[in-house]
Amino acid sequence: MKKPARQTFKVFFGFYEVKEHGRNVPPTYNESIRKVLAKALNKNRRLILLSISNEEMETLNSLLKRVSREHGISLSTLKLNARILRDLGLVSCNGFVKTTESGELVKRLLT
Repeated sequence: MKKPARQTFKVFFGFYEVKEHGRNVPPTYNESIRKVLAKALNKNRRLILLSISNEEMETLNSLLKRVSREHGISLSTLKLNARILRDLGLVSCNGFVKTTESGELVKRLLT
């Protein structure tokens, strides 16, 4: 009877490295990217990004006020995080707030 593959886990730069019979087994591409994004985007940035709907015409200020009210986060904190998202190229704020193509990709990977 064949023994099942022995798996051991150890923390490796914030990721779990899986070993089977002494060889590394890399996580899938999406899992790796999802973990990197989760580390790079803090809770507030993820919350803002996931709150943006490209179908709704909403200004950045009204979006941030709504998120602040719903989640009890200060408006100044959300404004700082929105500026970082804009600098990263994940959102654009030309009148109405929208996610860029990169922002949409990140949203899909986070959900």
